[in-house]
Amino acid sequence: SIVSFDLTVEHPYEAINGLIEKMHRSGHISESDHCTFLEAAISFLTDSFRTSLCLQHEPKTIASGIIFLSTVYLRKLPPEGPMVKAYWNLLSISERSIRSICEQVMELYDTNANFAEMRAALHEMGHLPRAAPPSAPPSAPPSAAAAPRAPPPPPPPARQVPPPPVPERHG
Repeated sequence: SIVSFDLTVEHPYEAINGLIEKMHRSGHISESDHCTFLEAAISFLTDSFRTSLCLQHEPKTIASGIIFLSTVYLRKLPPEGPMVKAYWNLLSISERSIRSICEQVMELYDTNANFAEMRAALHEMGHLPRAAPPSAPPSAPPSAAAAPRAPPPPPPPARQVPPPPVPERHG
């Protein structure tokens, strides 16, 4: 017997572009960082298609998680104060969703030594359950076989970033 079905997946490219534009207008991304930020986000998003994220989250949620990963990767976390709150308001993502997205995308890079410090930083922030996988030889990111990319910038330093604000419950 044959099982047949149609599956339509809405890709988060538009949501990523829109969110990056909002972050640029709000001052979270400078003009000079705009292209680098977009390239990093698209790279993470392309790699995320090797996971089941598109079946678990809405495109805007995936875009927000990918933007967060790109922010950590490029060391562009906002300074303490009002910019942090504005940053989380722009992302509009729950801690549960951001953790799920971080875990699944970072699993793709478990054997890539270039991402060890990024994993450690995400773990320290509470967005990954473990700091680093067992020792493994360095390798290229999964999408590197599909398309050559420039070498990644140095991994970010470990830095505490407050989690997104918890919405108030009424009732």
